[in-house]
Amino acid sequence: LAQGCFESSLFIFSMIWTPLIATYDISHHIPLGLAFSQLMVSVLLGSYLYHIIFKPDQPASVILVSISVLAAICFFSLSAIPLGSFYTIYLCITFELCVGMYLNCSGSLRAKFIPMEVRGSFAALIKAAVIIPMYSLSIYIIKRDIDGALQAVCGIMCIFAGILSYFLKRFLPGSSPEIAFA
Repeated sequence: LAQGCFESSLFIFSMIWTPLIATYDISHHIPLGLAFSQLMVSVLLGSYLYHIIFKPDQPASVILVSISVLAAICFFSLSAIPLGSFYTIYLCITFELCVGMYLNCSGSLRAKFIPMEVRGSFAALIKAAVIIPMYSLSIYIIKRDIDGALQAVCGIMCIFAGILSYFLKRFLPGSSPEIAFA
């Protein structure tokens, strides 16, 4: 569920990054191809930073909660700043850094907790349970033209992912919080 929450915010971000960046002042307009390449390089750097910052002996729950909180801060900041703000691209890049770290950590956890034979179908089923309602909510928000609401929803989903990861150990005796992201 936590993985579905985080990834639903990622999928919603993939729909809204273009309008966020395109609304920046025309005199300082960033070409969207350049912005996209910066975001993809940020994912790569996030993957690299994951191996530098986090040590193998650190519990994955600490890592995932940290990533989720940083991603939520990016989204809440995006919802609070005016459209077209100078900081928009930097917040988007920071979120993509989080995505790069997240992908490494969640991939290693899936390999640890879910057998390879069922990993793809299990992950798709769990993600669909969260992502489909979130897309429906996104379409509703887009039709209502509520400024900053999608970014706030993504922030809430990231916070929810972190909470699930942190508290799951209480609900599943004998398991670790890391299983929330598997």
